[in-house]
Amino acid sequence: MIEDWKNHLSAYVASNDALRGLESHAQLKNLIDSITATKSPVIITGFGTSLIVGEKFGHHLRSIGIPAVALHPSDAEHGDLGLVVQESVFIVISKSGKLDNLENVISVAKSRSCIIFVISESSHESNLKENTANKKISWITVPGTKESDRFGIIPTTSVVRQLILLDFIGEQVSILLKRNTNDFLANHPSGNLASYLGGSIAELYYPSASPILLDDQLTISRVIASIESGKRGLCVLVDENNSVTGVISEGDIRRLVITHGNTDKIDETSLLLKINHKPRAVHVESTIAEVWSLLRIEPAISCLVVTSLEGKFLGLLHARDLQP
Repeated sequence: MIEDWKNHLSAYVASNDALRGLESHAQLKNLIDSITATKSPVIITGFGTSLIVGEKFGHHLRSIGIPAVALHPSDAEHGDLGLVVQESVFIVISKSGKLDNLENVISVAKSRSCIIFVISESSHESNLKENTANKKISWITVPGTKESDRFGIIPTTSVVRQLILLDFIGEQVSILLKRNTNDFLANHPSGNLASYLGGSIAELYYPSASPILLDDQLTISRVIASIESGKRGLCVLVDENNSVTGVISEGDIRRLVITHGNTDKIDETSLLLKINHKPRAVHVESTIAEVWSLLRIEPAISCLVVTSLEGKFLGLLHARDLQP
């Protein structure tokens, strides 16, 4: 059994490796751009496990605010084609790429000016009737690999590859639309994820960081000591009212050492020039969703200053402090 397990894992590794290079596929970018731009619902269809994968992808899109539905071809031909509206993005998921059983559904999608994509291991346009098989279908062909079962026929590795590809598409759409954790929370207000994202950071931040009063002499040893006290890679500078006036990061110190050769040559002027006077900060009653959104604004950072509602320095919050 141990050897079978190793072979099983190897099959999945080989299958997933076959996806390398797919990111440069022109139609993949077209699909991402089409979903990003559409104002109509995204329709996903297929048979068997392909439709189950499509249902998961539809849920992914809906959770970031994009209307999407997984449509069973049989239900579609018995009234549910009403879901397919003008200029919908219409995605067919099929391992084989043989679409003869979807002839009527695809024909209707074309008549409604849908943008049609097929994700499969091979293109079988020749199997379609002449009026259906034309340049209106965009094919994203995924390299085929052997399934992991001993017969090589049960949908296993192919399903995982479909999930990987569609998850990537969903994430790229989310990035292009600048979706954040607040958007996710708005569409997912219940369950453990919602409880986590809606929770306060009050019990999560590190309160023991020792700030430096900006009026005091700024030395490299004091900055390093402050960074060490906070354990989050930031030295915080405050005024006499304990309001944050700026920060110096661990990265800033590393760059100064590279420039000057050693810490002995780093003077106060050099340190003052490195101060970020507008650090990203959150107040103590902020939610985890709000914090994640702030951390991911480009350029992404890993640590935030935490203040009271009155703007007084309280501590530091690192991305690792947010892990559920």
